Amino acid sequence: MALHTFDPDPETVEAVRAHLSELVGRAEFSARRLARANPLALALAAPHEIYNLGLDELAEGRPVTTARPVAQGFLVLDGDEPVASAEVGGEGSGFMVTEGQFVEATVRAIERAERRDDVGDAEVRLLRIPAVYLMALWLHDADGRDDLVIPMEPAPAPLEAGRTYRSEELIEPLAEMARRRLDGGEELGG
Repeated sequence: MALHTFDPDPETVEAVRAHLSELVGRAEFSARRLARANPLALALAAPHEIYNLGLDELAEGRPVTTARPVAQGFLVLDGDEPVASAEVGGEGSGFMVTEGQFVEATVRAIERAERRDDVGDAEVRLLRIPAVYLMALWLHDADGRDDLVIPMEPAPAPLEAGRTYRSEELIEPLAEMARRRLDGGEELGG
């Protein structure tokens, strides 16, 4: 098994580092882990593309593999400890840093994927489907045959956080969630 990350261009990496340098040590963020980090020990790890799939696309039954790239993301490490994730929008538009549950969930999902013996060559991606409150690690098969998706905590029911799904297994559950949401504006719970 071999997990691969994409190779970000140097300008993107430098832009992310510059934004992070501006945030570290800012008084208004003193309670945040990133603000307390050692600026010299910060590193970017696990570069990945972030993909989005919309509510209408889900309701039509489109597969996860039709999601479109919207940003490039990185785990931000303080030494060996993940403290945040950073993302920059397509073509350098927009910058966002987050801390908390999805950072830890991303790390756990990657570690879980690395231990699997049924994963071939796969590119690490992040799948974000805001309409149904789903964040997932997407292991895109280099041969395009066997994509795997691992929902992160908290996963919307009936999906299970941490469980590995073949991408085609998600078509119907996601379509049903989307149709319920479109039909009645129903809120989804996890």
